[in-house]
Amino acid sequence: MTSWLDLPWRAFVAKHHGKTPVVLLDVVREPFVSRSEALEALCTARDGVADHAPSLRVYDGAETIRLDEHVVPRASDGTVAAYVRRLAKRIDQPAAVANAFQSGSPRVLARSLDVLRPLHEHVGMPTGGALLDLFAGTYRRSPLGVHKDEQDVFTFVLEGRKRFLVWPYATLARRFGVGNAYRRAPYALEDADPEALRREAIVLEAGPRDVVYWPASAWHYAESDGGVAVTLALGVFPRGYPLHLLERAARALRIDAGASEAVYPVDAFPRGKKTSALRHAALRKVLSSTAAKDAEEVAFETWRSAMGYARVPPPLERFALAKDDVVRVAVPEMLRWAVQRERLVVCAGGHALPLPARPGVIALLERLADGRPRSVRALQRIAAGLAPDGVYYVLSFLGRSHVLVRTTSRER
Repeated sequence: MTSWLDLPWRAFVAKHHGKTPVVLLDVVREPFVSRSEALEALCTARDGVADHAPSLRVYDGAETIRLDEHVVPRASDGTVAAYVRRLAKRIDQPAAVANAFQSGSPRVLARSLDVLRPLHEHVGMPTGGALLDLFAGTYRRSPLGVHKDEQDVFTFVLEGRKRFLVWPYATLARRFGVGNAYRRAPYALEDADPEALRREAIVLEAGPRDVVYWPASAWHYAESDGGVAVTLALGVFPRGYPLHLLERAARALRIDAGASEAVYPVDAFPRGKKTSALRHAALRKVLSSTAAKDAEEVAFETWRSAMGYARVPPPLERFALAKDDVVRVAVPEMLRWAVQRERLVVCAGGHALPLPARPGVIALLERLADGRPRSVRALQRIAAGLAPDGVYYVLSFLGRSHVLVRTTSRER
């Protein structure tokens, strides 16, 4: 249990997780993040997908609009609510959506772990990972319409009040002829009228002290009274796809000059001949190769060190340390590593660092993984045989990856 969130996890998992929608009343003791922190993260958002930044969309009604200087957030806005009010001067009932919001700020990501870690303790780490999205606007009717996603959703209200109409899967699937295959897959009911379906809906309304939850199988629709509302939706994906990790592994293989198994055995496909046998044989060779297995393992451990997030904040430019500094790994689950023969890959907070597989490095990582505070001087003694510069190099990487933090108490 955290100081800001008093959610009864055992009872919630037993009664609601993966089963039924619910509003958990009066469980939020303080905001998920402060108003200024939320705006700071939103100001990092970009148009489109970036490795270390949220993706921003702004709606005018049901249509997205071009992100020019007049509609993007600015630090001078002060808060996300003030940004929305500025948008409302140009757009009637605007909506701003920032996907992968956790990648905009280490503080935002760290706060989300206060939800993910206890959930993982009770149900394990979902194979599909997690995603945090921000929704802000004055819209009365959601531009996304009645739809469902492939993730369970926990919604936190940062400002205003929010109301959701939620329907069990079978209720609308029968009416609109949607098959059971979409029970845990995305689907939009483009012709659905929320007003015509309201009587069958479960109405969930929440304010800043409440948490709204619905499972991946639920249809939902968001609405408000037209005032400014800012919410964070933490999605947890109960079903993952191995190809997502293979995409990451493929990028690593393409830049590995030594991975000869990862290329076609010919420079050009023969003209006028079927190439399916050649292609399939090459694919089987790649997937069974040591290089591909190594790349997949690193992709998995890197993803796992990010607590299932596909996008994380960028690393710091530098993280200076002195011998007497006391440090610890704040979230031990975010430090992972893979030993691959003579190579060791350290995975921390969604970032990876390849190193020679030396016993001193492994001993250092094993001790850091217990999360206890130690001085840099003590860590140098633990990493026997590793030069002081090598210890600083590893610790600096962990600090730049937002995994290692300075603290005050010390074990010498």
